[in-house]
Parts: sequence; C-alpha cells; structure tokens
Amino acid sequence: MRGSIWATLGIDPTNDVNEIRRAYARRLKIVHPEDDPEGFQNLRAAFDQATNMARNGWAVPQPHSDEFDDEDEDYDDVWPDIEASRRWDRPDVAPPPVEDPTARPSSATRDWNIGAPGPTAEDAADIRAELDRERELAQSHKALCDRLTHLLAHPDGDPHSALSAMLAIFRSPAMDSLQTHVQTEHWLAWVIGGAGPVADDLVEPLIQFFGWDNRRIGVDLSHAAMVLQRRETAAVLRHLEQRNAPDHAAWQALSKPATFQSRLRERFTLGLETKVSALLDRLDYELAGLLPKTDPKALERWRRRQRAPVFPAIFLWALLTLPLFLTGLGMSAELFGPPDIIDALALWVLALSTLTGLGAIWLYGLVRPRRRWRDDGRVWSRPAWVRLGWAPVAALVLLVSSVIPGDLPWVAAWWLILGPLVAWTSITNAHFEESRTGLRTGFFMAMLPLGWLVVHAHGAAWVSLCWVATGVTLVAHHGRPALEDAWLNLSHGRRQVTASLLALGTVGAMVAVATVPVPDNDWSFRTIASAALILMILAARPIRLIQSLAAQTVWFNWMRFGWLPCAVAVWFAPYTVMASATFVAVGAWLAGGALLTFVWEAAPRLDQLLSRPKRKDRRR
Repeated sequence: MRGSIWATLGIDPTNDVNEIRRAYARRLKIVHPEDDPEGFQNLRAAFDQATNMARNGWAVPQPHSDEFDDEDEDYDDVWPDIEASRRWDRPDVAPPPVEDPTARPSSATRDWNIGAPGPTAEDAADIRAELDRERELAQSHKALCDRLTHLLAHPDGDPHSALSAMLAIFRSPAMDSLQTHVQTEHWLAWVIGGAGPVADDLVEPLIQFFGWDNRRIGVDLSHAAMVLQRRETAAVLRHLEQRNAPDHAAWQALSKPATFQSRLRERFTLGLETKVSALLDRLDYELAGLLPKTDPKALERWRRRQRAPVFPAIFLWALLTLPLFLTGLGMSAELFGPPDIIDALALWVLALSTLTGLGAIWLYGLVRPRRRWRDDGRVWSRPAWVRLGWAPVAALVLLVSSVIPGDLPWVAAWWLILGPLVAWTSITNAHFEESRTGLRTGFFMAMLPLGWLVVHAHGAAWVSLCWVATGVTLVAHHGRPALEDAWLNLSHGRRQVTASLLALGTVGAMVAVATVPVPDNDWSFRTIASAALILMILAARPIRLIQSLAAQTVWFNWMRFGWLPCAVAVWFAPYTVMASATFVAVGAWLAGGALLTFVWEAAPRLDQLLSRPKRKDRRR
C-alpha cells in the first residue's frame, strides 16, 4: 500500500510534507481531473495519505534508542520468551507491576516521540521560488480576467477583442492549477451568461472548452445553465429570423416598430394573433433572453390585445366579403323587385349591421368575459349558483319546451334564453380550459341523443324540442368540466344516493318512452318522456368520464353491441309502426348506457368485482 502511494506521487518515502506537496503539484499538471478523473482521485488519495503519514513520522522509520541497532539487536534480550510470559499465570510468581497511565512518561518512552526534522535551507528556497512563481501566474491570470471584464462592460464593445481576451485566459499557464481552473470556469459562466450582446460570439467557444455539452454523469453543470440557455435562445432567434419559419411573421410583429401599413397588415393576417400569443407565452416562460430584442411598444400593444381581445382577422374578412355576397344574392333573386342601387345599398347596410352586431355580441358578451373570468383569482370563491346555476336552468328549459307546443316563433323565443345560457356556461368554465381534454371528440357522443330526436321528429312540437335539445346539449358539453368537479367534491354517500335516484329516473323515463301510446300517429305525447330521458343521458356523461377503466370498458362494449338485444326485444314487442319500434329500440340502447353508469356509481362492489385480477394473474 505504501509503495503504491509513493509510486503514484513519483517520489521515495519521506517525512517532508513540503516535498510531498511539490510532488503533488508536479503530478497534477499531468493528471488532469477532466481527462482522467480516476487517476486524479488516486493521486489525491495518495497525497492525503502520504501527508498524514509524514506529519506523524510514519513514512520513514526513525531510530528510537541508541541501545537498539538493526544490525546486532538481540530480540531474545528485549522480548521475553513464551515460557517466561506464562509465569505470570502461576500463583507463586508475582505479575509485573502495572504502570500508571497518568504518570509522566520516562525518558525511554519520550525517545519514541521524536518529530520529523525541519526543512533544510535548500528546501525552503525551492518552496519560496515555487510560491513566487504561482503568485506571478495568479497575477497574470487576474490581469487577463480584468481585461475581459472591461471589454464585456461596454455594450458597444468589439466582439473580436473579447474573444481574443477569453482565448488568452484559456491559454494562461495558471489554468494548469485545478483550483484556478475551477474558479475560472465558474467565473466565466457567470460573467458571459449575464453579459450583453458583445458576448454572443463567446458562448460557443466557452461551452466547447469546458465540455459542457458532454453531460457527464455526476458532474454538476448548474453554474453553466445561463450560458447553455443563452445558446439555445440564440438558436431560436436565428430560426425566427428565417423568412420561411412558421413564427417569422409573429416575431416580426413583436420586434419591428409598428407603422400604419404594418398594423393594417397584421389586422388582416389570418392566424397571426394565435401565433403571437403562443410566442409571447414562450418569451415569458422559456425564452426570456429574447425579450430585450423585441420592440417595447409592439410588445405592450400585443399584451393589451391578449388582455382585451379584438375582432379576429377572419371576422374582418367576413365583414368585407359576406355583405357583398348577400347583397348580390338578394338582387339576383329580386327580393325587392327589379334590381335597384338603393335597394342594393340598403341590403348591404342591413347585412353589414347584422354581422357587426353579432360580432360585437360574441366579442363583448363571450370572449372578453371568458378572459376576465379565467384571469380572476377568486373563481373558486364564487357562489355555487354562479358557477353551476346554468345546469338546473337548462334542465327546466328542456322540460318546459317539451310541454308547450312549438313553432317558429317559439323556437326563436327559446333561443333568446338558450343563447345567454350557453354563454353563461362557457364563461364560468373558462378556468377549466387548460385541463379540458377530449372535448372535441367527446362532442360526437354528446350529440347521439340529439340525433335520436332529430331522426324521429314528428310534428312542430318535436321540431321545437330538437332545437331546444341542441342548446341544452351545447350547455352540457361546455359545462362538463364543472359537473365533473362538482361530482368529485361530493361525499361517497351522496354520490351513491344521487346515482341511485338518477338510475330510477332513467328507468322511469325509458318505461314512459316505451309505453306511452301514439293515438292517430300523434307523437306529441312522448315529448316530455323523451326530454327527461335526454337529461338522464346528458347527466351520465360527466360521471362516466371520471369512473374507473373497468366501468368505461363495460359502457364502451354496451355501446358497441347493446343495440342488438334492444332491437331483438323491440322486434317481438307489439309495435305496429316500424318508426315506433326503432324509436324505442334506440332509446333503450342509449338509456342502457346511462343506466350502467349510474348503477356502477351506486354499487361500488361492481367496480371491485370486475377490477379484481383474474385467476391466472393471481397465480403469477
């Protein structure tokens, strides 16, 4: 072990600590920690152990007494034989006296604590020379670092001079020292990471010199995070400045001073607002280094548009083209008699005013309130009737519309209620926008019960019911996240009771749909039962989507194959009209899916039973 230590240091065993330090410094220039980490660890361990041995005088054995000599020492005289030592166990022989450990050691004992001799005059001169040389290298290295700091302090400095100054630091002889190398690495990472544009050309050489791209396991690169982020930001900037880049127009809108022509072009560029909003989010959270390269006035203008949206470009194009198209269509159809310039102008003004009014209602009645609701930090403290009051109102509107005979004026009246109701639902669910997944694909499943009504519509009452059911379906679709959240906040007992009541309501509505007679082919008697069944089906959707995988699998299999037993059962029922048979069969199929959801929620043991692993899996 001792031989390997001195071989690693490249010297003979010695008790001179200074000589060990000089040997370690010489070996450190050869064994670099970045190139040979294992060799550096061995060298450091050898240095620590050799220094410890030298300080205790263990590296080179010292003579402890003049009466012992290695050449003619007699161990038989010094150490008693075994038989003599055994005499201590005999009762007739007294044991040797025990020395007091607190007593002062004798002269013979003090001879063993002879310390290592001090350094000679030659060694002291060598140490002073080595220290002077290291001091000169440190001062020269500091001067190079000060020069680079001076160059980086000026925003309009010369990048080539700064690069030359940094390369001079890399070539400095002081970098051979491990401590100087590490300190310089951390200092350069901090200085260049926060420097101005003059340091842009220094980022890549700095990363390559210290090997920050290698990502070695166990090496902490937290100090280099600013420089690595700065390089990534520069790469993104080069990409944004390319004309064929997808976000080039958005970057131009944020980085160039606005003129009248540029602002007009921005207002009519399709999709530009969405791209600018996405780029602003990246600038805030990922690319903060690009914010100084944007135009402050343009940045503030687009942030105001984020807080208070304006008419999108597609709506402006519609205002330019659609009134002209409607005017030409009305004149060609001669709605006001022979074509006349006054009638054409009046029709154009009417179409333009109508579109502008609808756009203003959409912008100020839906888009901006949704943005304010989403940015409000007091959403969860709002009363329950504000966040969920649209649900009972929608259910009441659907049930009432199924009782009142409907024609075209009634449909318009219902939509005067349903329009604000849909807006209310959309606004109060704006804070769920980021977590709403699968709403577009799930809208098809929400439209299934509406299709059931539309296909089997008979008479004016059913037409009115279909229009109202369309609005209620939109309400249920936009309000699904809030219903899911409200259901999850209920206790387990309340969920079971509510699910049981909904299951009974589904069975009752389906029985009414199947048994209500149709005298003289008058289907109006089935409207209220159909409306109630529609409500049950829509209420099951938010509950089903937060159930277990086993429950969703059972429901999905029923929706794929459940129509077959329903059709067979209805086929043998006493229905004389095929329309009635198909109406009842499809209604039973949809009601069966909702009933499965409610029963699954009311009986948790079903989930435990079907979610239990199979016998083969348990054996494994």
